[in-house]
Amino acid sequence: MKKVQFVGLDVHADTIAVAVAEPGGTVRSLGVIPNRPESIRKLVKQLGSPEHVRACYEAGPTGYVIYWQLTALGVRCEVVAPTLVPVKLLGFIWAIGTTVEAGAGRARPVAA
Repeated sequence: MKKVQFVGLDVHADTIAVAVAEPGGTVRSLGVIPNRPESIRKLVKQLGSPEHVRACYEAGPTGYVIYWQLTALGVRCEVVAPTLVPVKLLGFIWAIGTTVEAGAGRARPVAA
């Protein structure tokens, strides 16, 4: 059985920063993609079998559109409260939004 990949998304109105935690524990950034349905489809195809992908992103003003797109493609997805996403920074756990800047770097802690 193939191991699961965990995908963290930092969703904005026009873009989505993507990071993936590989089965071996390596976390890598996949960069920033346009916030468009065709980009989501391409991302899911790039990641492989949707049954082995778990995605999450912070709840925010963009709503549940990404959730609906991912689940329609067969990917299990969770929308989480920003205050419940821990970030390890210099040995301490911080909540996203208090110390971490917006952008591609924010998708990495969500994936991990």
